[in-house]
Amino acid sequence: MTARARAKPTTRRRIPRNGAVGEAPMSFEWKTAAADPAMRRAAWALAVWPWGMPAARPAPEADSLAVAKLRDFNAQRGCAVCTVKLFFVHLHKCGGTTVESYFRQAYGDAFLVPDTGHEGELRDALVVQNKARIRALRAFARPYRVFARHIAYGYHATVDCARPLYMTMLREPTARLLSLYGYLMFGEGKKYRRFPANATFGEFVRHRTTGTCAESTGGVYQEYCLSNYQTRKICGYYAILETAEPSEETFRCAARHLDLFFFVGTVERMQESLCALGHLLQWRFSFDAKKKLNPSAHAATTDEDLEHLVRWDRKLWHLGDRHLDETLRGLPAGTCAPPAASQRPHLKGR
Repeated sequence: MTARARAKPTTRRRIPRNGAVGEAPMSFEWKTAAADPAMRRAAWALAVWPWGMPAARPAPEADSLAVAKLRDFNAQRGCAVCTVKLFFVHLHKCGGTTVESYFRQAYGDAFLVPDTGHEGELRDALVVQNKARIRALRAFARPYRVFARHIAYGYHATVDCARPLYMTMLREPTARLLSLYGYLMFGEGKKYRRFPANATFGEFVRHRTTGTCAESTGGVYQEYCLSNYQTRKICGYYAILETAEPSEETFRCAARHLDLFFFVGTVERMQESLCALGHLLQWRFSFDAKKKLNPSAHAATTDEDLEHLVRWDRKLWHLGDRHLDETLRGLPAGTCAPPAASQRPHLKGR
């Protein structure tokens, strides 16, 4: 049976709520960890050194190890227990829904999109070391090969995977904020809208306490969705937990982790990104994902209220662009022809 035939409509798989017979559901609040120095240190360990992975720049042999993991991942199609699993860090408004549609087509029942809220539950169980809960969550995830949705770097520790393959899609940060604003402001049926219906984009980014994002629940505003969100997610769970603005240290953390990703694409180069990803994962279907970009989103940002929200994300986005260039250079000549320079406005002033 082909991958296309196996593919099913999008469904979010629910993780069993009880870790063992008679055990109550997890009630630990992640924000409790923010006030506890010990919990903060535990979160930092999870974010930067999951499974003993050093936070330093990967050794020269790291590239060959990634190639070996990718080879094994492609060879393990249909395996009962896979030793290599793929984790797609799906960032808000960064083309993730498009990419997930191809994962669903390629892997069918082996593709898991955790139900909303379960990522936090997995994370919380690790921080407080609820061993029974961790065992139950890992047992549930064992049959799956590909994980997606709005996870962060370090998620592989929650499913007991010692050989993870990470990938993500990045986006020019001003364009991402504009897209997020439109999504939350004008999208039909958005139950998370918490800012005034007549808010302008400027008000949206200046008065963030009256706004929200798609990961908020119960009216709780999570500011990290606006402030250098891509950098926080790639750095890991500690950077999401941190209430202070991201710093150069946060960026360096994200840059180190990005070096460990086997693939990084960008929304602005969606066609090239999908072509390269499909080649690496040996997908046997074509792609048609031409992204319409808002030219004004590429204008230089001078507004101080906006600049501090995108400073580190912009640096990370440029790293991602170079990461994609390196990937394309490693493919057979002519595999993924780049568009004309006139069709790549994001490179202006680079």
